[in-house]
Amino acid sequence: MSYRPKISIITPVFNNEMEIGRCIDSVFGQTYTNIEHIIIDGKSTDNSLSIIKEKAAHFDIKYISEKDEGIYDAMNKGIALANGDYLYFLGSDDVFYANNVLQEIVVKFENNDIIYGNVFFKHEQHIYAGEYNKNRIIDQSICHQAAFFSKRTFKIIGTYDTQLQLAGDWDLFLRCFYHDDINIRYIENIICLYNDLGASGYASENRKTKYRVLYNRLGINGILKYVSIQIKKKLSIPFY
Repeated sequence: MSYRPKISIITPVFNNEMEIGRCIDSVFGQTYTNIEHIIIDGKSTDNSLSIIKEKAAHFDIKYISEKDEGIYDAMNKGIALANGDYLYFLGSDDVFYANNVLQEIVVKFENNDIIYGNVFFKHEQHIYAGEYNKNRIIDQSICHQAAFFSKRTFKIIGTYDTQLQLAGDWDLFLRCFYHDDINIRYIENIICLYNDLGASGYASENRKTKYRVLYNRLGINGILKYVSIQIKKKLSIPFY
């Protein structure tokens, strides 16, 4: 393979001593080796940091441990530290679906800013979620563990909005799909075994606030599209 872009894998973690070691092993079990693992620890009080340090003695791990303002703040810190051509965000309780995931998809990166596939929900035991377009992304987000982003994407779009406690990834995808200069490609590969019982699996954030912020960013066309979706579903509009 002549095309070997570097991939920065970014993992936020806080008090997850039970899973972080398995996550790291999944990264360095990949057959594609031009990678770096960046771990952003939110000042864990359990053994998470000790496990990270132990693994860093054997693998190419870059890590920091300091208090943050939540998962999207940690992800933004990872973006700033990343040296890769492409960035990927792997949860501390998630693992790659197979050892050859990166090897199979890296050849599809060229000339694309976002490459996304599917994830397999660990507990619900099903595949999520297929191909998206401008209409579908308004109604439902891509799982961020399914997507790889060029470093260029964040220079154009900006980074995650830390005010959206559980919807920052959806907001980022909305901005990308509605930007004319971002090239997006779907692939059918399953990227990640995803813990659907984690924080993002059960969003508790206030729905009115979340949707009002997200759809206002799309302007009137986005709002009208969302209203039509809600009417079809016979639901009340979740913003004022």
